[in-house]
Amino acid sequence: MADVYDEMLAILQDLFSDRISTQEAVRDLASTTLSVDPPQYGLYNLWSVIVTCACESSGYHDKIVELLVQLSKLPSEDILILYDMQIWKDLPTLGWALRDHRQSVISKIINRDKFTALLMATEEPVFVYLWFTMFTLRDALEIPIGQLLLTHPLEAIPSAAIWISTLGVGIYKWDTDLSGYPGIAPGRGGPLWKGKHGFFKERWQLWRKRFGEVARMGEIGDEARKAAREAEQMMLEIENGEIE
Repeated sequence: MADVYDEMLAILQDLFSDRISTQEAVRDLASTTLSVDPPQYGLYNLWSVIVTCACESSGYHDKIVELLVQLSKLPSEDILILYDMQIWKDLPTLGWALRDHRQSVISKIINRDKFTALLMATEEPVFVYLWFTMFTLRDALEIPIGQLLLTHPLEAIPSAAIWISTLGVGIYKWDTDLSGYPGIAPGRGGPLWKGKHGFFKERWQLWRKRFGEVARMGEIGDEARKAAREAEQMMLEIENGEIE
């Protein structure tokens, strides 16, 4: 399937560089897709390359949108049905590809945060990324939930929870003023924190409270609620000395 993906990518690159028209790209992509047996494998590669390019640069968006519109209007001599959807009229499985890519991106960001937290857990001076920790916790927990849903991605809460599960005891013990950094103010608060810039017990308590509030809200999804609930519980256990 790698050859099919590469062939489709080459067609899109020709489209983006204006070497071929949208109509030519549609024709070539449709032909390449239907040359694969079974057709769902061809569609998997097609949607994968299209979604990847769309995420790579917003400069491709207009051409990709036009491409998909024209694909959906492509006449078919033989009506092909896949999962009760017609090729090409219904663009079957495109929505699934968008969902899967979104989840993949979320998982990558969460794994990045866990890796960074593990580096800091070594307590080696070279891995002191306090600002990274602060940005993650602040962006997830110091913004009203309505604003969070509008302006921040859904990995914000699970990423913040990863920091607690990986480095929670250390964060609880930090008593660090971050107001001395010129210009960037890494310790500044979000709308819900008006206290000092840095890591302090009072701020920790705000974060725990916010995890608890988020865990009881339905708007963010089951996985984020579960992560928030577990983070709140772990923070309580750390405060009570049950986890050291």
